Amino acid sequence: MPEESCTLLWRFVASSMEFTKNVLTSYAQAVIKIYNVSDNQLPAALNRLQFDKQLAMENVRKLITEADGYQPYLTAPEQGYRRLIESSLITIRGPAEAAIDAVHSLLKDLVHEAVRETGAKAVPVHLLNPWKE
Repeated sequence: MPEESCTLLWRFVASSMEFTKNVLTSYAQAVIKIYNVSDNQLPAALNRLQFDKQLAMENVRKLITEADGYQPYLTAPEQGYRRLIESSLITIRGPAEAAIDAVHSLLKDLVHEAVRETGAKAVPVHLLNPWKE
């Protein structure tokens, strides 16, 4: 039984090293793709959102004066700022989620490719815990 455990441990370490090597060789290509998402796709999507209109002085002034409520002589712009920030966050949510999904997909493909290249073979379950009879 100890020889079987040592063999299993050695197979696990060798597979882990091979997997790590395959991940690192594919890593450079994945990093370039991830940079493409963060440097090109996300900024392009944000540029299409027309933040200029949302953050224009007239719109900001309108939001702040509407937030003042019934007593416009009391300046309390916090509610207006809150609305402005909330609307901006809601606006950028779609492109941000798309960028996160793209990076997640790239990382998932990287791991699948490394597993495929490693030729990872399933280890029999009874060998995973040699102390259990």
